[in-house]
This record gives sequence, structure tokens and C-alpha cells, in this order.
Amino acid sequence: MIEPPLQPLRIPANWTISYNSFREVDPSSDVSEYLCEDLFQAKCPVTNVLVDLGWYPDGDPAGCFVIEAYIGDFLGQRLRRIEAPTRAEATRCLEHALLEFHFAPPAP
Repeated sequence: MIEPPLQPLRIPANWTISYNSFREVDPSSDVSEYLCEDLFQAKCPVTNVLVDLGWYPDGDPAGCFVIEAYIGDFLGQRLRRIEAPTRAEATRCLEHALLEFHFAPPAP
């Protein structure tokens, strides 16, 4: 099987991508190897926000995408947690989070 292409994403300037394995695949048992907890992670040094995308539970086609945003890292305050059942919704929510936390640091 040919590896599916990466999901196109609109990422604002200043984000540093830690990793990206978010593929153009819709959840099903045929592509469970692409449904993992570590799909995408980026950090904005200007606002000190980390945004993470994963699939939970790992490898289970009945799961969902989860987008989380934190101040600093996973030990910091969680700013958002969004569950998305489809790739299209996950893409929309991820792009929105990257845009939202690009402009201003989160309020205390």
C-alpha cells in the first residue's frame, strides 16, 4: 500500500512543528496504522502554546481525533480539548486552534 499524503494544513507563521504524521485518511479498520496518538504537534514561541492532535484510543477505528492546547507543554494549563469524529472536522478545529493561539497569549 502506498502511504497516503499528509493532510494539507494552513499553519500561521511562527509555529514550530515538532512532528506531523496527520494523513489524508478517513478513520476505518483498513487504515488503523495511521490512527495513532502522535499525529501532529506544534508550539508557538510567541505565545508559549503547544497544540497537539492525536487519535484516541490509539489504532481503534471507533475512536476520535482529539485536539488539545496547553500553556508551555503537557504539564501546563490545558486551554482547550476538542474531540472530532472526522478528518475534516479535525482539520478545521486544528487550524482554528493554531490561528487562535497564534495572535495573543492566553488570558491568565
